[in-house]
Amino acid sequence: MSDANTLTPRMAALSLGVLLAFLAAWQWLPPLFNVPEFILPGPIRIWNEFLRMSAVEKLWHHTGITALEVVVGFVLGSLLGMVIGYVLGVSPRAELVLSPYILALQIAPKVAFAPLFIIWFGYTVYPKILVCILIVFFPVMINVLGAVRSLDPDIVRLARSFTANRFQVFWK
Repeated sequence: MSDANTLTPRMAALSLGVLLAFLAAWQWLPPLFNVPEFILPGPIRIWNEFLRMSAVEKLWHHTGITALEVVVGFVLGSLLGMVIGYVLGVSPRAELVLSPYILALQIAPKVAFAPLFIIWFGYTVYPKILVCILIVFFPVMINVLGAVRSLDPDIVRLARSFTANRFQVFWK
């Protein structure tokens, strides 16, 4: 008996067959329906362009730069989200003051900020990192805020009775 999640040779062959059928349909159906190649290029054309860009256009160099920008934006957005979420969670006054602005930023489409960032900072790495920060910031902040709010106050009082300082209470 095979488990439903176990990949058998028959399932692998079936999966490969589906992939090959999809690629064949992608390659040969658009020309049959007179879809221009500049709108939907076939997989062979895309593969050849990928090989050309890898050899001539420094594709891997630019991919590395983009990956670095994403990592920097993720780290900064996560840190900012953790700090703001914690501050809002422990200080109801700060939450009351900042929540309208945070809500306004959260409901605005993040992509709408990209042109503004490009106008303000030019064609540099900063607009890309800022968009990444905006995308990461809100989920992290909301989760940290929820975690701080759901913390049992008795546990905090117990930690303070054992002479824990604010950082120790936060960390533990």
